Parts: sequence; structure tokens; C-alpha cells
Amino acid sequence: MCLEDFRKPQTTEREGSIEFQRTEATDRRRPNHRRHVQLSEAYLDASPFDHVEALIILVEHRHIQSGALHILTALSQHTTQSILQQIPQAYVKLVDFKNIFSLNGKVAVVTGGSRGLGLHAASGLAQAGCSKIFITSRKAKACEEACAALNALGTPCKAISIPADLAKQGEVERLVKEVEKHTDKVDILFANAGATWGEEFDKHPESAFQKVMQLNVTSVFTCAQKFAPLLRKAGSIEDPARIIITASIAGIGVGTLGKQATFGYSASKAAALHLTRNLALELGPQGILVNSLAPGFFPTKMASGLMEMSGGVKKLAEFTPNKRLGKAEDIAAAVVYLCSRGGSHINGGNIVLDGGSVLQAKL
Repeated sequence: MCLEDFRKPQTTEREGSIEFQRTEATDRRRPNHRRHVQLSEAYLDASPFDHVEALIILVEHRHIQSGALHILTALSQHTTQSILQQIPQAYVKLVDFKNIFSLNGKVAVVTGGSRGLGLHAASGLAQAGCSKIFITSRKAKACEEACAALNALGTPCKAISIPADLAKQGEVERLVKEVEKHTDKVDILFANAGATWGEEFDKHPESAFQKVMQLNVTSVFTCAQKFAPLLRKAGSIEDPARIIITASIAGIGVGTLGKQATFGYSASKAAALHLTRNLALELGPQGILVNSLAPGFFPTKMASGLMEMSGGVKKLAEFTPNKRLGKAEDIAAAVVYLCSRGGSHINGGNIVLDGGSVLQAKL
């Protein structure tokens, strides 16, 4: 019996039904009216926990108020009191909460995973229980070194190197085929590969703008599209597969301007945020949740040049409300959370990882 049925008053009474009644004295809005909420006799066959949930719903919808509960048939006063006493226990009951962030047995693909945020995330995924992690980026040596470091963690997870330049046509399809040689499903796709370009407005080359948009937006969409069949095999409504897209606070506020202006990067990350929302609505009903991360400054190779121009780590940390930059654990924990059962009701969302910097007037 669906709990939604308990929210809808029945129009007829039947023998053996249960009637919850609010009396004239307690109905202040309509003093001369008796309001009835009846539960059909099918309710009698429900489990004790269903009884508790039904009563919780009625209490929350103000069908039952203190001192105004009358069960006219079917349930004895003793049974009623027993059920009501179970309501606190029903609220505190959590299903296997100690393992709610476990990723035991999951298979992940991390693009841009050979260094920086991607490698931080891959380490978190491995330590949270993933059985396989595929690391991909342009340079084969970097992928191999990253996998060696992950495999040295001592977890059961196996890290596998598959180099690919996702900005090039056909490379995403090749990546998928290589992954399929090792697994018939993918639980997690962390679309993290990205690029930036800094140049003043009058000199900013169109080719650079297009290159950034290609990797940061087009290839993200292509990865989601081409990996979708493997994600569908892994995911379900109860245990969805995940896509996480790396955006940036530069896509929320105004990015860097001046001599090293990042017009393409800022525009691409704003697009990534909205692409996340579109994909979430498209893929959510198919058992695939899509969310994004918007990091601020983390000490990574890609951010190092801009960080130096902005005054270095110390100055940037002072600018941040919590007085520090991002750490490896910050990105790893956010990724694990979104991929775990703990994040299974988040879809189309964005987690900002910047210590509050985006709240400032200018990034």
C-alpha cells in the first residue's frame, strides 16, 4: 500500500476501517465541522513500521493533534500507544549508515586523472573502495606514473592507464572501447579534463578560445554520451551511476581579467555548470545522476601560473574567507560523497569548493 494513500481522505466507510478524527474542539478554523481521515482496511495488513510511517504522515499534516486522536475501530488503545511510542525510533533509524560513503566494488573513469584534482579524486575513490579506476590524460607517461602511485596505496583497487587526448575527434570513442576490454559497466565518470588560456582581450586568439571550449565543454558532453551505455548497465533508480563534471568558480563569478584574461575558461565553466543541469534531467530517469564541482584555487600545475600572477599562495589564502586554499582531501571527499549512497539524492547540483571566495566582489 502506497503511503500516498494515507494523505488522501477516503469518501466511504467500510467495516473494519480505521478512522482518525479531529473533533470540533480542536478544529479552530471550522468550529462546526468534523474532519475525518480514514485509512482503508488494507492498512490492517501493513507492517508495524508502516503503521508508524502512516501516523507520522498524519501528525505532520495536522490530521492528528495532541489530545484529539480517536481510533474508533480495529486498533486497541494499547496497540495505538505502542505504535506512537515507536515514532521516535522510526525517525532515528538509518540504513547501514556506517557504510553510507562506501564505494565498494565500483568502477570509475577519471579524465584528466594523471595529476592535480583528477589524481586527488582518484586517490579518494580508490580508498573509498572502488575496484577499478581508469586514468586517462594526454601523456602516457603521466598516466602510468599516476597509476603506479594509486596501486602503491595498498588498497584492493586496480588503477589502469589509458592515455587519450579527449580534445581530438574519435579519442573518446577509442577510450570507451579500451575501457570495455576490462569491464562491462562503469559506475562513475569523473569528467575532469580541462584547459585554460590567458591573454588580454585585444590579443586573445580565436583558436585558443575554441581549444578551451572544445576540451572543457564539447568533450565533456561527448564523454557523457559515449559512456552512457556503460553507465546505464551499472546504474538503477535505487543505486544510480554517477557523472561528475569539474566546473569552476570562474563559471559562477567573473574570471581573471587583464593581461592574462581567461575569457574562454570562464565561459566554458559556466557552460559546464548548465550542461550538468541539462544532463541531470536527461539521464536521471535512466539511473544516472549528474552533478558538478566548482573549485576555487588549488595548488595544481594548471593553476600555478595564475596563482603567481595573483600574488602567490599566501596572498590568495588571505583573500579567502577561511584563510587557506584547497587541499587534496577537499576535492577527494566531495567526489566520494557525490558518488556514494550519501549523495544518491543529489542530481543537477553543484558543490563549490573555494572556502567562500566566490562570495567576494571579484574572484
